[in-house]
Amino acid sequence: MQRRRTCHRLNYMASLNEFLTQRHRALTRALTETRRQLSSLEEEIDQIERAAAAANISIETHESSDNSKERTMSSQYKLPNTMKEAAVEALKAANRGMTANEILKIVNDILGTNYPRSSLSPQLSRLKSDGIVYRADDRWVLATHDHAAKSSDLNENGASEDAPELAGREGG
Repeated sequence: MQRRRTCHRLNYMASLNEFLTQRHRALTRALTETRRQLSSLEEEIDQIERAAAAANISIETHESSDNSKERTMSSQYKLPNTMKEAAVEALKAANRGMTANEILKIVNDILGTNYPRSSLSPQLSRLKSDGIVYRADDRWVLATHDHAAKSSDLNENGASEDAPELAGREGG
């Protein structure tokens, strides 16, 4: 009888050990996946905050009842709907201008898209034609009123019409 109880106790302990081991593994896997998801969410929040900052949108955080922060966005501007609008918003935050690739990253963040570089170039060219932006070396700069007045003196390369042409340089 004693031996039977010992056997039953050993079986119970083996089952309990098996259960605890399996449950521990499952919880560890679930925790790892949850941490990965949390990291992904935090990365997306960072991207949204950078895009909002580039678009002059303030993101306010509020404490909720569960002590987590709720973020709300407010803006005195309407959100950009087009690549051109998003490019202008990106350049508003850049005093010294931006390269096309820098603009493209912010445009994609603002619009939640993944436009290729080749889609941005025509938009920047149109903005340049409209006198909204101009080129300064490899950077695009938002035109000021002073610069807009002078932009009529610029050729299609963004150089002054009365500036000497560089030998061997083609427009483009």
